[in-house]
Amino acid sequence: MTDKPVETWEERRAREKSEATAATRALFDYAGRIVHELGGDVWELMTGSESDVDFEHRRPHIRRKTDGANFDIGSAYHAKGRIYVSGNWPKDSTGTEQRPYFSQYSDCGTEAPSITFARTKTAAQAARDIERRFLPAFLPLWEKQAAAVTRLNNSREQRKELAHAIADILDGKVRGPRDDRDSTPYTVTTYRHEHGITNVEFDHDGQDISIKVRCTLDELKQIAALFPPAD
Repeated sequence: MTDKPVETWEERRAREKSEATAATRALFDYAGRIVHELGGDVWELMTGSESDVDFEHRRPHIRRKTDGANFDIGSAYHAKGRIYVSGNWPKDSTGTEQRPYFSQYSDCGTEAPSITFARTKTAAQAARDIERRFLPAFLPLWEKQAAAVTRLNNSREQRKELAHAIADILDGKVRGPRDDRDSTPYTVTTYRHEHGITNVEFDHDGQDISIKVRCTLDELKQIAALFPPAD
């Protein structure tokens, strides 16, 4: 009787990677057929490349062509033989995903929409499940969140423009976010001893503004002119 060769760590890792890659390839193929059933004129599969370093861990993303609403499918971790479907949320101008607030007090519901179904279902059956059980709950929330992200991006741009306009009036300098993901309010710093620091701050939804400024009366009038009366 010949002893079975002991698998080295490197050999085991290579085998597991090969198996995971094959499973991911099969999942992408399945997702492609689901997209066809959902309607290739409306939906598209965001494919990955097997040359990607982490391809074996990728999940197929299915995206609506008109507005970018997308969801992904993958193997359910705690339910062998089932497929898990969950949504992705719009990203703001910094690349941060802006998820809705889910709780018992939220009009978005208590948890993000998701479904599972048996992996044995055909692509046509899976597509019908997604259309009937997932999309009606997910798409309205995604569209609502996309509108909120647009407002957030506009607010950030307006905040930046306003801070620079005030800095020009006060001969000051704008100190803003340290990086793209920093939400620090823009601050206008003046270097005249009697003026100190001027803060330009917005509340969380970006609709209300608070300005604390130390300046001459003439400068104050120029700053006030940046806010024309509402029609």
